Amino acid sequence: MSCLRIATINCHKQSGFGDAKQKQIQSFVGKHNIDILHLQEVSFSDDTFEDCTFLCSRYDFLTNNSVTGYGTATLIRNSIEWDNHHKDTEGRVQFFDINGFTFGNIYPQSGLDNTARRNRETLFSVTIPTLLINSKVNGAISGDWNCIARVCDATNNPAQKVSPSMKNLIRTFNWTDTCVQLNIKNQFTRFYSTNDITHASRLDRTYTVGTVSSTCCN
Repeated sequence: MSCLRIATINCHKQSGFGDAKQKQIQSFVGKHNIDILHLQEVSFSDDTFEDCTFLCSRYDFLTNNSVTGYGTATLIRNSIEWDNHHKDTEGRVQFFDINGFTFGNIYPQSGLDNTARRNRETLFSVTIPTLLINSKVNGAISGDWNCIARVCDATNNPAQKVSPSMKNLIRTFNWTDTCVQLNIKNQFTRFYSTNDITHASRLDRTYTVGTVSSTCCN
């Protein structure tokens, strides 16, 4: 396993997960030759992707629906052997191993209210470390984190969006932000406007662990 193409997509549960969106994902995976695709805010059922022959014939689906029906899912090319799939009970975290490497798909609760902040901090300080007890020393953890660890990753009130527990998690497990590794600056993934002013943040990120390194792909 010298190189894997990994991507992450938030599917936005408000707009559903119908045939059109499923086929868009299939097109994306085929166009970019993706090996591992992490999805967030997605609900899987028995008929998910049933009309996407390319995905059904070439990928395994690892699912972790939340209690509300939405959660995380990961598509893995079926020529890749994986094992040790373990997850939380809220649909927000799942990990698996490939050839001695650990990979993860993370989706903490969104929002800046006290309940959302508290739930995120618990996820970072308790849930994820517990699930990582038997993880490998090398790997890559991806997701829509719904918070930041560096103030430069948001243009509007960044201090409010920094998670202390996530910063500690990164230090404890010695994670490396792929954008830092590749010296990529100001690559935001979320844009929104308030009072006709456009703001941006980088909530979608991947962290590498151990000997894993990142490269830019076309």
